[in-house]
Amino acid sequence: MLSVSAAWLAGPLKENHWEILLRARAIENTSYVLASGQTAPRNCGLSMIVDPLGMVLGTATADPGLAVHTLSSERIAEVRELLPCLQNRRYQVSGLK
Repeated sequence: MLSVSAAWLAGPLKENHWEILLRARAIENTSYVLASGQTAPRNCGLSMIVDPLGMVLGTATADPGLAVHTLSSERIAEVRELLPCLQNRRYQVSGLK
């Protein structure tokens, strides 16, 4: 599970940018993302829970609120079987000499 906290500034399409970036982090890491966003007036809020395939499971929008969802290790295993991207990790990186 990845936890992201931010004061994402409000502005044209900023909520969309925030959501797209969070969903991308969930997909590329095949992990849940729990994101808390500071609310208005200066920031856009939009706290959310995103599943490992990038599906938004719960949100708290511009006003202070709470989103709740039960996370499932079985769901992570299912997604990682479907998208085995973590198998491409390299633990040893060789540099130029």
